[in-house]
Amino acid sequence: MATWEIDWAWGLPLIVLTVVTQVLGLGVIAEWIVGRMSNKVKPRHLTPLFVVLMAAAALMVTVLLAFQGVLWAGAYRVVGALPDNRSAMLYSLSAITGSATRRYFLILTGR
Repeated sequence: MATWEIDWAWGLPLIVLTVVTQVLGLGVIAEWIVGRMSNKVKPRHLTPLFVVLMAAAALMVTVLLAFQGVLWAGAYRVVGALPDNRSAMLYSLSAITGSATRRYFLILTGR
């Protein structure tokens, strides 16, 4: 099997796993928020509750993205694309967030 097919053979399941994890995680977060907001809350308490729930949701989404970053960093290390765990994590998080993408490039090793 050629290199391109091998890359897709391990890459495609990882992409599917990432998407499924994101969808399930966001679904759990949405259910949690709806469950908290649907309780009978007095209108004067609605804004503080909304702020707290949105902060909690932002934290949960950040944890979900960190998990995704760890997953991809592990993949980069397994295939030998990056030399150490720190650079693999930094690269995966910058790829996920789109920040500093000009600074970090994978070196093609001919695999």
